[in-house]
Amino acid sequence: MATIILGDIVEVIKETVHNPQESGFQYFVGLEHYDSGEPLITRYATPDNLTSSVKHFAKGDILVARRNVYLKRASLVDFEGVTSGDSIVLRAKDKKYQQILPFILNSDDFWDYAEQNSDGTMSKRLSPADLLDYEFEEPENIELLADKLWAAYRVKESYKKLLAATDDMLKAKFMEMFREEEKIKIGDAFTTTSGGTPNSKITHYYSGGTIPWLTSGEVRQGYIQSTESYITEEGLANSSAKWIPESSVVIAMYGATIGNVGITNIPLTTNQAICSILPNNKYDQVFVYYAVKNKTDWMKSQSRGAAQPNISQAIIKQMEIPLPPLPLQQQFVEIATQAEATKESLRKSIENIDQVIKSLINQ
Repeated sequence: MATIILGDIVEVIKETVHNPQESGFQYFVGLEHYDSGEPLITRYATPDNLTSSVKHFAKGDILVARRNVYLKRASLVDFEGVTSGDSIVLRAKDKKYQQILPFILNSDDFWDYAEQNSDGTMSKRLSPADLLDYEFEEPENIELLADKLWAAYRVKESYKKLLAATDDMLKAKFMEMFREEEKIKIGDAFTTTSGGTPNSKITHYYSGGTIPWLTSGEVRQGYIQSTESYITEEGLANSSAKWIPESSVVIAMYGATIGNVGITNIPLTTNQAICSILPNNKYDQVFVYYAVKNKTDWMKSQSRGAAQPNISQAIIKQMEIPLPPLPLQQQFVEIATQAEATKESLRKSIENIDQVIKSLINQ
């Protein structure tokens, strides 16, 4: 196989649009619209509120996010529009490379290269010149491989749509069953608490720790089975961290994760950016989890602050959810459990397809 230098098959497009609001373009792609590791841009905004210059891209171009390369953002666009200066716009010189490049630029090899050749510390940036110097082995039968990769991607997207549809169905069922139920404030029915962070400069608060310690970035929908970090008994004793029992509903309160909701499957501790709703034996905690999850948009609407928006325990205590009789709660939980089994099967299918795509492009 021949070695290809990226700069030999693509050019960097630097077409500046000085007044995007009056440019006539309908679509704007910012860093927030990329999906890490995905070959296609599917999200966008309008340029109506843009006041600074942007870059033009054409249908079929590839956008590479040059900032924070560890997030692995490089995708093809199948529409015309404008993008921020934090994107590098690439255009294939030969159409045969156009469809394969979004996968080449999402390979492990490329992102390792990008990480090693980015400048800066807090927000590492990849320059267009370094990007164009990237070398890779030209795959055999490029068009055939590209067809296989895009076919796998389309199947994965169909599974993701089914996953979203299952979520929508469950939410609709919740509304149907409990729309007329009387609402009660979280603070009137449950005890809530937040956690704390042991001093990170004191090594023995963490080193060798066996106590699970959950951060807000780890709060995901569904059961939380484990944590990425652990603290020691001494770290626990010398901080505001505290034990949270199994079956607690946990809510992320700060930054980009505001409103993320999970339920603990193990006893654990948390940092201060998490509010925990402790179990109450009058209610089914799995039902409470779904009731709170349905309030995600409300929680985001209550956030305050510019640099790091947040919500507080006080706000969460004012949240109103339906709390019907226990048998009715359990009836919904049975439906939800069946839906979650379907979702888990879909998630595994998506993971398997991702592995197929990865094996094809990294071979």
